[in-house]
Amino acid sequence: MNNISVTKIENKVKFKFMAMLCIVILFVLRVPFLGFLTLILGVEHSAVLYPIFEIGTYFFTALFIWTERDRLKEYHMDTISVFIFTLGPLWYKYSDFKIRIPMMIIGLILLAALIASKHKFSRVTMKNIRWIIIGMAAGAVTAVISSFFLSKQVNNTGMKATFSVVLISILTQLTNAAILEEPFFRGILWGALKKLRWKEGWIYITQALLFWIGHIYYINTYPYSFWIVVPLASLVLGILAWRSRSIATSMAAHGMINGLGQILTFYKL
Repeated sequence: MNNISVTKIENKVKFKFMAMLCIVILFVLRVPFLGFLTLILGVEHSAVLYPIFEIGTYFFTALFIWTERDRLKEYHMDTISVFIFTLGPLWYKYSDFKIRIPMMIIGLILLAALIASKHKFSRVTMKNIRWIIIGMAAGAVTAVISSFFLSKQVNNTGMKATFSVVLISILTQLTNAAILEEPFFRGILWGALKKLRWKEGWIYITQALLFWIGHIYYINTYPYSFWIVVPLASLVLGILAWRSRSIATSMAAHGMINGLGQILTFYKL
C-alpha cells in the first residue's frame, strides 16, 4: 500500500471521527446543556447559557457541513439550506449583535471555503421551490393552531401588526431558531441514524422526541408550549424534511411557525 492510499484512508477516518464529534457536541449543547441546565438553573440564566449554545451550535454545525461537504444530500442539506444557514446570521435585527458577529464570520468563512474548494452545489429546481412554498403553507397552518394555545399562557399586547412586522418576525425566526435547530434535528441527526440503518419511521419519532425534550425548560413556565406546541411542530417539521429530503423546507416552515405564531399570539392583525 503506497503512501497516497494510506493518506486517503487516514483522511476518511479523520473526517468520520470529526463528524461524530460534531454530532455528540451538538446533542450535548441542545439537550443536556440548553434543555436540562436551563430547567435546573431557571430561565433567568438563559442569558448566559443561550449565547454559548447559539455560537457553539452554529460553529459545530458549520464544521460538520465542511467535514461532510461531499455527502450533504445524505443529511437533507441542499444548496438553498446551505445558503440560508451561511447567510442567515447577516440578518441580525432583534438579535444580540455580539453573538451574531462570530456567527457571521463563521458562516461567511464556510461559504467562501465551499466556493473556493469548488464544491458542487446541488441544482435548485422548481421542485425545491414548490416544497418551500408547501413548507411555508404548512408552517402557517401550524402557527394558527399553535397561537390558540400560546395565547392561553401569555397576554396579547393589543398592538396592530403591519405587513413589515410580520415579515420581520418570520425572517428573524428563520435566521435564528431555524438555522440552529433544523440542521441538527432534521438533517445531521436524521442522516446519522439512517447510516446506522434505522428505519425512517423510527428516525421520525426519535427526532420529534429529542426536539421535544430539548425544550423541556418550557415545562414549568410555558406548559402549553411544552405539551402541545413543540410536539406538534416537531411532527410537522419532521414530515416536511422527510418527504422533501431537504431541511430548506422545514427551515421555511420553522420560520413561519415561530414568526407568524408570535404575531398571532402577541399582536392584532
